[in-house]
Amino acid sequence: MAPVVRQAVGPAFREYEEIPRTGGETWFVNTCQAWKEGGLLHQRLAAGDLEGLKALSARTPPASPAS
Repeated sequence: MAPVVRQAVGPAFREYEEIPRTGGETWFVNTCQAWKEGGLLHQRLAAGDLEGLKALSARTPPASPAS
């Protein structure tokens, strides 16, 4: 279970405001089949396709609080 947590927690559960670019932010590339270099998620990451990454995420963003 630990590898799954390591591979998924960073990229899947944080709120993206911009695409991660540095090695420290993209440590998850090549850690699993989903994040393999040249794969679907990596292609979106390399293209800077933030909305594409969000659309492929299994995480549902929290609802905005009612005002």
